Amino acid sequence: MEAFLLSIDQRCEVFSGMVLVNKGFNFDGAVASSSLGSLLWYLLGRAFIVTLFLGVTVAVRFSTAVQFFHLPDVQLVTLLFITFLQICFSLLWLLRWQKRLRLFIQFQLVWDLILSALTVYYTGGVESLFSFLFIFVILSCALMSSRAELYVTIVAAVVLYGGLVGLLHYGYLSPVGGTVTLSATDTIYRLFLNIVAFLLAGLLGSILSVRLRRSECLLQRNRDDYAELENLNRMILKSIPSGLIVVDPSGKICSFNSAASAICMIDAENACQKTLAEVFPNFNLNELLLPVDRGEFFFVDWQGLTRIIGYNATMITDSATDDPKTLITFQDLTATKKLEENYQLGERLAAVGKLAAGLAHEIRNPLASLSGSVQLLSEDENFNSA
Repeated sequence: MEAFLLSIDQRCEVFSGMVLVNKGFNFDGAVASSSLGSLLWYLLGRAFIVTLFLGVTVAVRFSTAVQFFHLPDVQLVTLLFITFLQICFSLLWLLRWQKRLRLFIQFQLVWDLILSALTVYYTGGVESLFSFLFIFVILSCALMSSRAELYVTIVAAVVLYGGLVGLLHYGYLSPVGGTVTLSATDTIYRLFLNIVAFLLAGLLGSILSVRLRRSECLLQRNRDDYAELENLNRMILKSIPSGLIVVDPSGKICSFNSAASAICMIDAENACQKTLAEVFPNFNLNELLLPVDRGEFFFVDWQGLTRIIGYNATMITDSATDDPKTLITFQDLTATKKLEENYQLGERLAAVGKLAAGLAHEIRNPLASLSGSVQLLSEDENFNSA
C-alpha cells in the first residue's frame, strides 16, 4: 500500500509541496488555522453520528424490552453522555485555542478510537455491528491529517480492535451481557474481514486525500491567478488617462474608471447607479452605428463649464453572461481644441502678416521706380539750365 501511495505522490510531485493557506493544508497535510469552519462541520458530523446510532439505540432500549446488543442501559446512557460532554469540550477548545488545531485533531482522533473501541466492547465485541466506526475514524484522519498520522491511526485501529477481540475470545476480558458465542473460526474470520476493511479504508482515504489536496492546489493556483489578473486589470484601468465606461443594453453604466470620474467630476459608485443619458445628457449613442472611431459631443459639468469630449465606442460581449455591452473610451478635448484654435488663429495671423509684407513689397517697388524717375528728370532739367 505504501509503495502504491508513493507512486501517486510521484505523479503529484508538482503539487505536494505547495502551501494551501486559505484551505488550511501545510506541507505535511495537517489542517491549519484557516479551516476552522471545516472542523466545526466535522464536530457537527460526529454529533450527528453519535446521535444517530447511540441515541437511537437508547431510544429503542427504553421503548422496547428487546435486548439488541446485550447492553445495560446505564452503561449506554453513560457512554452517550460522556460523548456529548467531549463534543462540547471540543467546541470550547476549537473556539478558545484556534492556533493549536493540530493538537486538537490528534486529540479528536484518539478520543474517536477510544469511543469506537468502547462502543464495540459494549455492543458485543466481535459480534458488534458498530465495528465500522473505526472506518469513519480512519477516513477522517485521511482527510485532515498527514500520511504518517494516517498510518498510526490505521495501526491503532487494528491493534485496538484485534486486541479487544482477542481479550474477549481468550477470556482475559469479560464480555458485556453474556458470553462469547462465536467459534474460533468465525471470530478469526470476522477479525480478518474487519482488519482488511480498515486497511482498504486507509488506502481509499489516502488516495482521496491526495486527490483532494491536488485539487485544492489547482483551485488555489487558479484563485491566485485570477486575483493577480484582477489586480492587474484594476491597475491598468486606474493608470490609463482615458475615461472608460461599460454600458449594458438598457443604458445602465456597469463600469466607470477613475479617469472617467476625474473628467466628469462624478464618483464612480454614483455613476454606476445611473444611466449613460443621466451622466451625459448631450451624448446620443446609436448602437446601429457602432463601432465609432472618432466622435465628439459637448458635456456641461457641475460648475457650468462646457467641455468637448472625444470618444470611441465599440461592442463587447460579456464572457460570463454572453450579453452584448458597449465599451466607450473618451478624453477631454477642451484644452486640445483651444490649442488647435490658437494654432489656427496664429496661422491666420501669419498669413495676414505675409500678405501685408507682400503688399508692402509690391507697393514699395513702383514707388522706388517713380522716385528714381523724378530724380533723373530733376537732374536733366538742371543740366539743360546750365
